[in-house]
Amino acid sequence: MKRYTRTLITEETNLGNLIEEAIKNNQKEDEEERNSKDTDTGLLDVEELEEQLRDEDFEEYSEFLDNEEASDADLLNFLTENGG
Repeated sequence: MKRYTRTLITEETNLGNLIEEAIKNNQKEDEEERNSKDTDTGLLDVEELEEQLRDEDFEEYSEFLDNEEASDADLLNFLTENGG
């Protein structure tokens, strides 16, 4: 049965060549994908992102968080005072 199936696929229906070509194309695409940078998709890997971050970025984010907490507290006070 294996021999019949193999013969059917490789010789009679000529799928063998198509299958081999598809496998080669997939391998070629995989290799190209590995060789290309993620910058094509706009995505950065962690190492690239860490290289771009500076101390100022962390300070700005810390200030942002402080302002968020203050805004939340102000909103809570406002709602409490106005019965909301």
